Amino acid sequence: MPALHLFTRKLDQDDTGRQILARWRAWLEVCQCDPQAPAEDCELHIVLHHCDRYTKIIDAEWNGIVEWFTGPPGKSLITPEQVAEMNQRWRLPATDESQ
Repeated sequence: MPALHLFTRKLDQDDTGRQILARWRAWLEVCQCDPQAPAEDCELHIVLHHCDRYTKIIDAEWNGIVEWFTGPPGKSLITPEQVAEMNQRWRLPATDESQ
């Protein structure tokens, strides 16, 4: 099951979570843009654009981030195996920009 479905299912288990989901859905429903040509001032599409940009930056800089996070070689608090697991669990496969 995709992580988002697990996340939203968990939110749907109590009143606070249901309120958050309702606010998110209401925010999403405000957008009336053509998906192929969103309005430049659409808040939702501005946020999506910046989230996409953030993800691309993290993906491009991942190896440096992991090295910073884990510390210099020989002084890391986590093992190379744990780094490999982080890469496998949290890093999405690279995609071709034209897709």
